[in-house]
Amino acid sequence: MSTPNRPKHKHDLDFDYPDFLTWAQLPPFSGEWPARGWVFLADVVRNESFMRPMVRVRDTAGKEVLLAFYLDNGNPEAARLAQMGPGTMVAIKNCQAKQFMDGQIGIRLEDQDLANLKHLPCTVAKFKSMNNQVIRDVSEPKCERCGAADARKRCGPCKTRYCSPECQKADWRPSHKGVCQILATLRDYDEMFA
Repeated sequence: MSTPNRPKHKHDLDFDYPDFLTWAQLPPFSGEWPARGWVFLADVVRNESFMRPMVRVRDTAGKEVLLAFYLDNGNPEAARLAQMGPGTMVAIKNCQAKQFMDGQIGIRLEDQDLANLKHLPCTVAKFKSMNNQVIRDVSEPKCERCGAADARKRCGPCKTRYCSPECQKADWRPSHKGVCQILATLRDYDEMFA
């Protein structure tokens, strides 16, 4: 989040309304999609899969809701989604609030909605804090591994800077492999809300 003492960078995401919504701010399911998009961020609290992939998630305001996947038989994503667990998070673009037939509230995602889902190997708190790395990468073009100035080589998915293929390779296993998908998601959302 930007502060009065620091100029706002292009990659300085505000993790607040209207771009990032809590459960209470989600529009009810209507079947219509507004022109402007949003993202719902939530930590996975526990897996409740039975007959279909389902997890309980907690949004940034502390509200726990059900995230249920209604997928066609044979969807290869079903097995992966059924393994979602604590210590991970979901980021869902343009989802809507739903009340299920059993009275529970939550979010229903179908096959066509999976393109809007990111399941990331971190908590929402870590996701937000990693935006600082994106800001630093934009404002200080240094090699992520050795700190050399004027690093021009970039990781394909997340655009992290390196001075050489050797530095990029050396950074992969100990550090970058675990955060690449997270940084790429932050950059995607930055472009979406720029």
